[in-house]
Amino acid sequence: MGYEVDFRIDTGARELWCARTRTVANLNYTSNCAPMFRLAFASDKGLHELNGLTGRDARAKVKGACDHIERDAGAYRALNPANGWGDSLTFYAFLRSILTLCERYTRAKIFVSA
Repeated sequence: MGYEVDFRIDTGARELWCARTRTVANLNYTSNCAPMFRLAFASDKGLHELNGLTGRDARAKVKGACDHIERDAGAYRALNPANGWGDSLTFYAFLRSILTLCERYTRAKIFVSA
């Protein structure tokens, strides 16, 4: 099981046969690192803090999470899953990827599922 993060834009289509949204980016990451998401976002919602936000609105939250990891990398290493599925380094890279997408697709809406 894992997290899936989609960045979707409104296509502006009004016809019933046209898609209203288009996925411009899709990422996934293991849910074994859920404690890291809760720590990074300082919330029990973890990565779901981003659900429904635009890239512009999510950017500060993701940047803050990345900054926290940089300041306290040891806390994240201590949360590395024992089964080896995910670790603090790939977790950080995943969040940096989300940050890049927030900056690229400022008007896209973010959808998080787990």
